[in-house]
Amino acid sequence: MRTLSVSALLIGFLLLFGCTQQTEAERNASIQNQMQNQFPLVLERCGNLTEWALASCVADVAKEQNDWKQCMSLPIMNMWPGVCECITQFSIKSGNASLCEECSMPKEKGYCRAMVTGDWTECQRIVCDFSCSVEGEQRQKDLCISWIGLNKQDTSICNQIQDDEQLRLQCIGLVTFDESVCRQLTDTASRESCLNHAQYAPKNQNNS
Repeated sequence: MRTLSVSALLIGFLLLFGCTQQTEAERNASIQNQMQNQFPLVLERCGNLTEWALASCVADVAKEQNDWKQCMSLPIMNMWPGVCECITQFSIKSGNASLCEECSMPKEKGYCRAMVTGDWTECQRIVCDFSCSVEGEQRQKDLCISWIGLNKQDTSICNQIQDDEQLRLQCIGLVTFDESVCRQLTDTASRESCLNHAQYAPKNQNNS
């Protein structure tokens, strides 16, 4: 009787595993079908890529096709974080900062507008929405400023970060490749990442 129970358990597990595999296969087929119908060029050019390589590829397609809505293929491929960067790249090319409103969070909208206009103070003008229940308005402003500082490789922008000294130091450390600044970071992961980044300093850059 015990053997029968174990056998039944194994059969049940195999059936469940088979159903799970089938569900995954069906899900992938559904994604492929949706992409083929709505974004065939993205599927052809970018379908085999992942993460930020995928987002960059989709941004190139959007710019080439002069169609920012190509960026909306990214959520279908489970790459939500790349949507705003794709929109930002398209907006820079088109010079149309109004598209930045399609980004989801205030910090992303501010970053997009700052990149399009070349004015980092767009980060200071972001307006809070429901997302501020998770990240406060000043936190989102500071994150936006740090992204612009890193993108522009400008420590004077990093120094505009107001409420987070660690974020300001991280921004400066990443821009300057300065290990002494990186070592001031109290968060272990951030410190190690900054120090690792510092190893790739340009040869003509003098670090202590």
